[in-house]
Amino acid sequence: MSERIHNLLAAASLASSAASDMIDAVHDGDVIAMGNVDAGKTSTALANALWIVLEAMPSAGEDETQLQGALERYLEDRT
Repeated sequence: MSERIHNLLAAASLASSAASDMIDAVHDGDVIAMGNVDAGKTSTALANALWIVLEAMPSAGEDETQLQGALERYLEDRT
């Protein structure tokens, strides 16, 4: 499996996990306090997934490069 495929699968896994967290948070039709959502783990997983997708792109434009830089700064603050 190529590195690009591996990275995209990793991004999909992170995004899926974040989606599950959000679904769990509204499971009973109302937003409830959930550990991962409230702790920021869900937004961090989504940011990391998007960063990986941008990294896997063969040629990123200026907008994508700026977004990736912003995501890097966001993620650095959480590690």
